[in-house]
Amino acid sequence: MAIKEEVYTQVGSRNSNYTLKMTVQERSYNINTNSSIVDWTLQLLSTNSYFSTIGMTTLVYINGNKDWEEYKQQSIGKNSTLYLASGSRTIEHNSDGRKSVSIEAYLNMNATDSYLPRQYIYWERFCLN
Repeated sequence: MAIKEEVYTQVGSRNSNYTLKMTVQERSYNINTNSSIVDWTLQLLSTNSYFSTIGMTTLVYINGNKDWEEYKQQSIGKNSTLYLASGSRTIEHNSDGRKSVSIEAYLNMNATDSYLPRQYIYWERFCLN
């Protein structure tokens, strides 16, 4: 079951044809170590637009620690989903069993065309119980 499934659309863009989607899910909780394993997936969704072979840098931070960094050439078709990154992180809980978790994602496109988004920033805080 997803702890937090959040969809973030770039604010202030001239282009609303792309959406950055982060899905976060608690895979397991270990009562002996008072910790959870959290899985996350980052995707870019397109509606009626596409682009071909754009250099993109993806960064993901969990609780301020870099969990993912990658640069690669990417393309996306109309009405498609582009998988950007995924990972898992063990999160230590507080002594009361709760833990506040922050997740940040940055997507930077090396593009100068006005019809393309250049940067997306996602940030969310949620609580593990």
